Amino acid sequence: MFRKSTNIKGLFLLIAILSLSSCSVSKYLDDNQYLVKKNKVVIEDKANSKDDGELIYNLESLVIQKPNTNYALTPRELIYFRNKEEYESTEKREGRLKEAQRPVIHNDILMQKTAERMEKYLRNSKGFYFAKVIPSATLSQKRAIVTYTVFTDVRYTVRSKEYFVDDPKLMEMVERYEEGSLIKPGTKIDESIFEAEKSRLFTKLQNKGYAAFAKNFIEFQADSSNMQMDVFVRISPPPNQKYHQKYKIGKITVYPNYLGTKEDNTPFREIYDGVTYEFTTNDPFVKASAIGRVIQLQEGQQYKKRYVDNTYASLSKLGTYRFINIASQVNPLDSSIIDYSIFLTPIEKKLAFDSSINLFYTFINQQGGNINRLGVSANTSFTNSNTFGGAEKLSFSAEATGEITLARQPDENLNFSLQSGLTLPRLVDFRGSIDKLLNVDLVHFKKRSEDAKIDIKNKTVTTYFASYSFIQQFNDYTIHSLNASASYEFKPNSKFNYFITPLNVNSLSTNVDSVFQAQILDSFPLLARSFDKRLITTFAIPNLLYQMSSPVFDNGFNWNIQVNSEISGLEILGLNGLYNLVSGNTDTWAIQLAPNNIFEFSRFALIDADANATQIIYDKHKIAGRIRAGIALPLLQNDVIPFVRQFYVGGGNSIRAWQVRELGPGGYNQPPSNNGTFNQSGDIVLEGGIEYRFPITGIFEGGVFLDAGNVWIINEDPDRPGAQFKFDEFYKQIAVGTGFGLRMDLSLFIARIDFGYRLRNNFWDNGYSALPKSDFSSIYSYAVSPNISFALAYPF
Repeated sequence: MFRKSTNIKGLFLLIAILSLSSCSVSKYLDDNQYLVKKNKVVIEDKANSKDDGELIYNLESLVIQKPNTNYALTPRELIYFRNKEEYESTEKREGRLKEAQRPVIHNDILMQKTAERMEKYLRNSKGFYFAKVIPSATLSQKRAIVTYTVFTDVRYTVRSKEYFVDDPKLMEMVERYEEGSLIKPGTKIDESIFEAEKSRLFTKLQNKGYAAFAKNFIEFQADSSNMQMDVFVRISPPPNQKYHQKYKIGKITVYPNYLGTKEDNTPFREIYDGVTYEFTTNDPFVKASAIGRVIQLQEGQQYKKRYVDNTYASLSKLGTYRFINIASQVNPLDSSIIDYSIFLTPIEKKLAFDSSINLFYTFINQQGGNINRLGVSANTSFTNSNTFGGAEKLSFSAEATGEITLARQPDENLNFSLQSGLTLPRLVDFRGSIDKLLNVDLVHFKKRSEDAKIDIKNKTVTTYFASYSFIQQFNDYTIHSLNASASYEFKPNSKFNYFITPLNVNSLSTNVDSVFQAQILDSFPLLARSFDKRLITTFAIPNLLYQMSSPVFDNGFNWNIQVNSEISGLEILGLNGLYNLVSGNTDTWAIQLAPNNIFEFSRFALIDADANATQIIYDKHKIAGRIRAGIALPLLQNDVIPFVRQFYVGGGNSIRAWQVRELGPGGYNQPPSNNGTFNQSGDIVLEGGIEYRFPITGIFEGGVFLDAGNVWIINEDPDRPGAQFKFDEFYKQIAVGTGFGLRMDLSLFIARIDFGYRLRNNFWDNGYSALPKSDFSSIYSYAVSPNISFALAYPF
């Protein structure tokens, strides 16, 4: 099967243009001038190799002369030379010709200064006190490749650490938290570690009542000998005082309608849970009770910095205020008490509407004739961010997608969905179950701290959700889905996020076209059963979606992990089994609305884990990778997973050399239906990918990728040979694809087009390889016939 073509001649034309561009730049240079083409940092000391990646990244950032970049595949320095006079005369005045760059001409003095900067960084920041950086340049064909060879030598480490604290109470506090110290005997000398340790001590002390304590009170000193350091940590007293002051929280006043001046007229006062609210109107925008639920400050409690930070974060999360300011001042009658004033400026509008419409076109070239599809998608949404005066968020949305085949018997693909949700900015505890759970001894047989309980209750929102969706797959089948759920979202910090759904009911009603039934489902009974009417239920064990992400580290690396788990019908299965045991029956419970309208309870357990990472190589050049694994297990031996819960691969966000649901399962190869659609899915998924991303010009960037993976079924299906997962065979059924793509960074989103080529099929057909092995014409036909994918955002 071949798909929409692109001209391979363009690739040769591109290579020729780039070659000519390089030659064109050279003619503008004097005999002794060389363009900086590349900088390399080479570390010779292999004893420090495990730290080389981050060290090289940081050293590269210190290079003074960085190579010019390209604009629309044209060297920016070439644009400069061609427009030099205009560029020089207008650069400062109008900022025109931003696509041009002054050529970076190799300079021995700047190269040496870069080496000195690197040595200073290695010695002062990383503890390599005998480091040496030797720069060298390879000059050829008007190009300079500069190499910085780094000899780090021995790195100093910490031999001992000693505290000097005049305040005995403060010293007791510091010793209490010594176990978590980042500086211990054997620690490598690193400026970033010392700064992190200073921040750690600062945070610990601030959270123990020392509100006026600042980082500059902490000072590190050292005495070195024999490649080791004795570290002395000095904590100074505040100016003109002997000891640091501990504080308690005093009076708390909230101004919920603050418009910019303290002179705002606030004739209406309300006291809720010990906090005073000064309203400008008798009909407040947000009720005092809703604000009070997220304020962690309480009069009389010991000051903790985290209470202030969490209060600010929780108020921001309400989504009802444009500006939030938490001001503090020491009580004039008691210097150990801090009073707080919280100024809240409401949003101007609490209603929001959004809508969009998109057109798309799909072309498939397959045996039996080409298939052309024209599609349109539209969506609209409405949000009320303060529905009942308690910062509740009520939302409604509708989305429709239609696709129709052209120049043949019309087939239609139509998806339509309606969604509604009510989000409450608080934890709604069903029957007190959450409170009981918080008191269960789970970790080291100790109950959770009160701070942890407060975090869970104040950083959790509750959402009630309902939806209806209609899916018509090119006259093959239609699916009606009704869903209702209650869920929690708990976000303790910027790194972790939890979505917990203790209650979920999803009904699936499928109508199958007679032709699709005869051609496909009648031949595959197990596949046919996945289209039965089903009820997916969660009552006992909640569904969990866990997300974890890292910041971008100093070496340009970051990662994300997402794990989704779902158990359906477990409680129904247990009750059904207990009933049969008592009654002596062998019934399987179902809901029968009419003689031919029966909904079976789905009984399965599902887990799906997805991890991706990105590494910045240089500037905007990046390597991104992804791996995903999932399995859906029937809780009864002869049961099947509902079609909408089965895994599938292919398409713009998966293995891009195949269409959505085209690949698998296992080594099975089923041709598409007459309208070119695919319905392949499985109970197990394993896929991954790696992608090199690089800037082209302006909003455009490119990508080169390699994808691999497949899906499998758990139970053997005699009608689909090779589809079952087997440990001794699955690796032979991994499909591999490669390709390239163009991305456009439109600020709000990334739009991209990818061209995917098959390298290895999942099935045996005179060999697994998808690459042609005959003459040049067949290779050309393959090269100009990729699978083309249009999508928004990066695939991972």
